[in-house]
Amino acid sequence: MLIENKKISETLNGLIKELKEECETFIRLANQLEGAELTEEQVEELLGEIMASVVSLDVHSAHVKEELHLD
Repeated sequence: MLIENKKISETLNGLIKELKEECETFIRLANQLEGAELTEEQVEELLGEIMASVVSLDVHSAHVKEELHLD
């Protein structure tokens, strides 16, 4: 379990874990974009993956906010 504190629901714990994983995905993609010389095709592919990750981060963040009753 990500957070051992029993005051945090399993749902929130799961949502936080998913958000953390997506953050790690975004960071990995951003690092790849900054890395070695890339072809135009590779840059376009990475940018597409980054866009998908940003959308996913937005959705995951909204779910965490809902669970925390921050809306």
